Amino acid sequence: MGGLGAVGLPVAEWLDSGEEPGLELVAVSAGDTARAARRLAHLKRPPRITDLAELAAIADVVVECAPPER
Repeated sequence: MGGLGAVGLPVAEWLDSGEEPGLELVAVSAGDTARAARRLAHLKRPPRITDLAELAAIADVVVECAPPER
């Protein structure tokens, strides 16, 4: 997932819930990695926090949730 703000965090929580079999949040790219780690700590399966280049290399699908100015 690219971005972890107002849109990204609820999407991350939904993916972590397991409501949709076959989908797994494996990694997140965020501008502030320390903040992202704190925001994801409550998930059952916290994803890896990485940069955009690595995200594209390790994910089958990237969901873009960044604000328009990024």
